[in-house]
Amino acid sequence: MLERSTISVCRADCVLPSGDSLCLLVSELSLGGAFIVSMKPPPLGTRIALMLLPDGHPPVGPIDARVIGLRLDPANAKRSGFELMFPDVDDATFEDLAVLVAKFEAPEAQPRLTQRGQAEKRQFPRVTVDLSAHVRCPLGAFVARVKNLSMTGAMLVVDTGDPASPALLSPAMEIELTIVSSSPPESIDVRAEVVRLGAGTGAAGIGVRFLDLDEVEARRLEGLMLQGILMSALGR
Repeated sequence: MLERSTISVCRADCVLPSGDSLCLLVSELSLGGAFIVSMKPPPLGTRIALMLLPDGHPPVGPIDARVIGLRLDPANAKRSGFELMFPDVDDATFEDLAVLVAKFEAPEAQPRLTQRGQAEKRQFPRVTVDLSAHVRCPLGAFVARVKNLSMTGAMLVVDTGDPASPALLSPAMEIELTIVSSSPPESIDVRAEVVRLGAGTGAAGIGVRFLDLDEVEARRLEGLMLQGILMSALGR
């Protein structure tokens, strides 16, 4: 039996008809279906073999599931992804699922937007992270921190005590980034364009837009975003 504890998200393996396996997050769970956090959801009608992997508890599944809805919320990455329906769950899996459902937090209320705001201008949600980035540009190289991340770009922060960093950049300059995560170990190389340069107290902000991401790079970036959501949910 699962220990009594409250769960806000859990990991899940989603196996597609192609055989590809995606490690994603479940943010809403019921006996009839689930909501999977994803920045690149599969098409409607896709059949998925779902294995739920709650931290510290036995896996639940596999569960035969079908994609019945898509959602993209630019204001909140945890509400972006796809909805699954469980058409037929065997008795043993149903019992394990019922125990896990009882431990899930109630879904967050969906905010109603009454006026146009900054969030509506974004095509993809942002996730707060704290990752290292090695920046290479035509005039040199330096190290920065990635403070938020989306599927289309990132915000970098550089210590203004480092005189050799922000001054090397200019708007519209193309740069190369290596985004590094220590947990789990991950290193992603991407091309980007500088879209914003700003200064702050003790730090300079650099907004970048990713260029020509391929499918592999996009999935790896999605993994870093999901890890950020998971760490936030676990209070780490």
